[in-house]
Amino acid sequence: MDNVKRLQIEFTAWEAIPDGGGLADGIDAIICPGRLSDCLKKAVTRTNAAILAVRNAGEPNPFREWTDDQIAGEILRKVWEKRGRCQKCGGQRYHTRLSGYKCFTCDR
Repeated sequence: MDNVKRLQIEFTAWEAIPDGGGLADGIDAIICPGRLSDCLKKAVTRTNAAILAVRNAGEPNPFREWTDDQIAGEILRKVWEKRGRCQKCGGQRYHTRLSGYKCFTCDR
């Protein structure tokens, strides 16, 4: 899966489940007709706007010549870094007493 699609999925989740929301909001987004498609449309718009904002940032801007996929990958890396996601696969990380943080998905 390319990084642009992954970023769209992240934005879709943020749209479907607002801050302070929970499982009920997620189920509501799936069950209610039109709600998921609205979330997807907003996510695509936000993804394109985020990539464009990074590309058009002032100088010095090392991202100006990057592809959309590379810029989306950098945005995801920063988000995952803040959130504690694995930078290799994007899986959720957990903490162990002996070895520090490990990934649920790739065990890295």
